[in-house]
Amino acid sequence: MKIEHALGTILKKSGIPTYCVPGFPVSALCEQAHATIVKNEKIALEFALGHSLVGTRAAVIVKQVGMNALADPLANATFQGLKAGVIVIAGDDEYLSASQTAQDPRYYGPIARAAVVELCGHSPREALEEAFLASERFSRITIVRVTDTELRSHITIPEPNTDSISVKPQKENCTGLADPDCTMYGRGVRVQNITEQMNGYQGGLVYPCIHPSPHLTPADTHRSRRKKSLSLCRDCSFRALFDMFEEAGKPIICDAGCCVLLMNTPYTVGFASYGMGSSIATAHTTGVAFIGDYALLHSGLQALIEIYEQKIPVITVVLQNYKLGMTGGQKISDIVPYIAFSNPYVCTCDDSTALRKIQSAIGVPMQERKEPRTFVVQGNCQEVIYHEYVEC
Repeated sequence: MKIEHALGTILKKSGIPTYCVPGFPVSALCEQAHATIVKNEKIALEFALGHSLVGTRAAVIVKQVGMNALADPLANATFQGLKAGVIVIAGDDEYLSASQTAQDPRYYGPIARAAVVELCGHSPREALEEAFLASERFSRITIVRVTDTELRSHITIPEPNTDSISVKPQKENCTGLADPDCTMYGRGVRVQNITEQMNGYQGGLVYPCIHPSPHLTPADTHRSRRKKSLSLCRDCSFRALFDMFEEAGKPIICDAGCCVLLMNTPYTVGFASYGMGSSIATAHTTGVAFIGDYALLHSGLQALIEIYEQKIPVITVVLQNYKLGMTGGQKISDIVPYIAFSNPYVCTCDDSTALRKIQSAIGVPMQERKEPRTFVVQGNCQEVIYHEYVEC
């Protein structure tokens, strides 16, 4: 049996949700694993992260250049953390048999502070199990590097071939999500501490992490110690929208930008964030995504297309302020024409009736929803954007 057949069979038999973008040398592996093909590698990884957040292991299969497309959520996952293991199986076309560039996916180990597992004579089952355990132990994605030569090589597997692995994590080994009270510096310290634990780990190649800045104090690691937290601008026109989310009390997958403030004091419903444009696909298991208009244009649009194509009942709430609210207020184009396929419900942020309608939609359990829905909440940011700090 070829290794690609064995790897795919184990993933399929184990019932592990697997997403892919086919390409040499992993196309046959994708087919054997019955992997779901999605629009791009970034969406594939975001879908996998969504499964992790509800306690289910997940896998992604890409070729080596596909690592470039998923690099953002890959690195963000190290700082956000996981609730169940996620692995990325990266097929390396060593001899450029069908690729335009030669890239070694192992280099994403130091970029994402991630463990890298190789077959190196281990059985496919051992390699997959080791990868998931490392992902859970160190609370970050594990990269499994396989070459074209390895995938096509033959191995002997005892009959009957019943090898499988658990779809659920080993909870005693799972580090989990970062403490919501952690500042970004605090998350960096956490990442560094866990990365140091990876040194000497037997499961794969582990790379050193860049140390956090030595100029900050321990008080800067947690908002409660710092006694302040970044929040909305004093006269933010979207405050009623944020308050509505808090009142609804449902866990929200947040995007980058102002939306991530839903994870900060005084709000408590922001569940997780894996970087720019990541919230929509990640929310496919939890049900509600909060994203800004620029993040949607930046890299979230294809995920919205995927959600509607697969008819996944995710509610997407778009904060439309026509500018980049965290980086200086640079103006952007109107998002509404680009998402006409979603038949968005468009309202203003001071329309209390509309906000109650959104709140009512969010309140419906995901399993009872019939289709995805998109709400665009429009408002104007003040000329001078100044985010306040609030007491913790």
